[in-house]
Amino acid sequence: INRATLINLLILSNARTIYEFSDSGGYRGAFGSWTGQWYINWRAGQPAVVTLKPHDSHSPATDVYPPTFPARVDRCVQMMAGVVADAAAPESFSVAFPGRLAPGHYRLKHQKNGFGLSHGSRHIYNMNGGKVFEIDFLFPHPMDEFDVQESGKNARGGEDAFQFLLPSLTGERNVTLHVIPQDIATLRKALDRLPWANLSWSMHRGMRDILMHVAAESMDQYRVELAQHLRDAAQTYHAKLVSSGWDSDFAKHQMGEMAASAVLAGRGNSGDAVRIVTALAEQIHSVHGGTTQQRDTTSFWGNIHESPRSSLGPSDIVALVKVFVLEWSQEFNYQMYHQLPINLLFG
Repeated sequence: INRATLINLLILSNARTIYEFSDSGGYRGAFGSWTGQWYINWRAGQPAVVTLKPHDSHSPATDVYPPTFPARVDRCVQMMAGVVADAAAPESFSVAFPGRLAPGHYRLKHQKNGFGLSHGSRHIYNMNGGKVFEIDFLFPHPMDEFDVQESGKNARGGEDAFQFLLPSLTGERNVTLHVIPQDIATLRKALDRLPWANLSWSMHRGMRDILMHVAAESMDQYRVELAQHLRDAAQTYHAKLVSSGWDSDFAKHQMGEMAASAVLAGRGNSGDAVRIVTALAEQIHSVHGGTTQQRDTTSFWGNIHESPRSSLGPSDIVALVKVFVLEWSQEFNYQMYHQLPINLLFG
């Protein structure tokens, strides 16, 4: 297999890094995933070998989840590369996000068709068949001390009041991203165009940082109500859940409470929890005729500040659950392909 295929297999199975080691003698890496443990071993001068070992913690006798669920390779690639596109009309909205930045102040600038001019995930997106020249780019323009002072003056005048405090490459929250209102609207639209998924993402951390910051206030405002909707859905749609492969006793007694607890937790690291929450949200949405394609596009985030909800509808629940999936997703180092040969053996 080639290295692009390997990375697709990793992100499709929601892989996360256990360890990586690379030097002049070669490369070794291990990755945990939903399907098992991935191992890569490449000694200098020898073929690189990839192996997958199934989990020893899963058993058909004790698993309460359906044995299969859908996953879309193209959407996994987009989330890994930091790209959000309108599923129905990508030519109308396709935007790529910057990665994590060095500490400092930056102004976000929307560059039309700018992804192909950027440095970072465009290479891996190209390797997977993406057309980078079709994608806009949110460029983080470095600001000097004078720019920061001028931005502060404008902020006091109400022209530029949005400043995001984000994690930097050092892990501390010492990146300040200055965002004009027009680009705030772009970020909210990106939230509404997040693809639907049944499992957490192995994703682009820069995009995750920015979108979670934009969504945080409204997500917390509706978190308790969302948890209750999911708790109720486990009882209301019990028969449908069982027919789709969920264990009957689990769906009746534990599923709803686990979903509510996961949502109320705010963040976590469990693919099991994501499968539970997304399954309940799908039942709520599909009983009203909703499809996967319709779940890819919502309108909640675009107008929630102007039109607060007195109660959540099915599409609103989908929009919130897509952000919940972000909260429970894992960062993925797409740059790992630089450390691998173009072709590997899968054994």
